[in-house]
Amino acid sequence: MHRTLSEQSRLVAARRLLTLFSMLLLFGVSETVAWAEPLDYLNIPQVPIDTFNFEGLRLPKDTAQLKKQYPSATSESIGLDDKVGLVCYVVKDLPQADLARFYFFDGSIYQVAITYDQTRIESLGGMGGVLRKLVSAFGPSNHAATSRWTWMLNSSLRADFYATNGGLLVVTKTDMTPVVNKRTRTSELTGATDLGF
Repeated sequence: MHRTLSEQSRLVAARRLLTLFSMLLLFGVSETVAWAEPLDYLNIPQVPIDTFNFEGLRLPKDTAQLKKQYPSATSESIGLDDKVGLVCYVVKDLPQADLARFYFFDGSIYQVAITYDQTRIESLGGMGGVLRKLVSAFGPSNHAATSRWTWMLNSSLRADFYATNGGLLVVTKTDMTPVVNKRTRTSELTGATDLGF
């Protein structure tokens, strides 16, 4: 289904109103009014995964690049057996975030979860300041709720920001999600977990 420019404009305006309403609920009038500066919503570029960069944090394409980019990365057990092919590496010494968990599926980047504690959120200008940075980097959100904002950066890359006890930015390669979910469910159903009986 192809939408006309007028229909696209109305959809973008509706998204912006929803974002502003959720910000009013979260931050009150003064912070929301300061954030609601005019933006060009119709010419948002697609963000290729190899050029993704938020606050200097780039996505490595595989575990070898991660170890080169972040030598202090450590492996973290996430409770899935090797048959699933999902592994996690944690990076703690980031100047722009408190913690990042990089998830790799069969050796390729699948997801990164970037954690911001409340102190860091405040140093970035509060939640309004963080949201301004996200909108500046990614354009208007495709979905906004009281504590979650979603951006479809391209056809297979999504960013979700959760505002609860600090903040969490999760960037996911959505084209891999069905395979990861299927393998995880299959592994769980085939008895990969020892239940003791």
